[in-house]
Amino acid sequence: VEKGIVEVKASHGDTHLGGDDFDDALVKLATERFTAQPEAPDLPPAAQRRLKGVMEQAKIRLSSDPFTKVQEDFITEKHHLITEIARTSYEGLIASWLSKTVDCVHRALSDAEVTARQIDKSMLVGGATRTPVVHELLRAALGKTPRHEINPDLIVAMGAAYLRFARAHPQ
Repeated sequence: VEKGIVEVKASHGDTHLGGDDFDDALVKLATERFTAQPEAPDLPPAAQRRLKGVMEQAKIRLSSDPFTKVQEDFITEKHHLITEIARTSYEGLIASWLSKTVDCVHRALSDAEVTARQIDKSMLVGGATRTPVVHELLRAALGKTPRHEINPDLIVAMGAAYLRFARAHPQ
């Protein structure tokens, strides 16, 4: 950015990488724990959908808490789900996706023909960036603390609105 003019040097990402993948990993973990209980049945599709919302909330709590308790009564007709998840366990579940995130950052730097040292600051965008380990990985990859003073979802919305405006009003 110079004198109000923004120049995009490179853009790289994986649109299939992020929150839904993380939610699905937690659903799989919860399903495994549930079905390991004595006499617990397989979870029907409706229970799986319900569990997705529950585990998304667990993921959100793990962004600020080192542990979270998940308690969903009557996940099936006669059975409850009660489990605790540690943030470290969650981070282990999503490690392969986190690795892809760092790969995307390195690819964008390469495409822009810049090094991490040449970057003044990085801004986190999107809900999955609330995960503390994402901050740590990017700090390690770029050598500086990523910025997050603006809501990551708001940044996405602002960018989409700007893009829509720019397309509707070409200069």
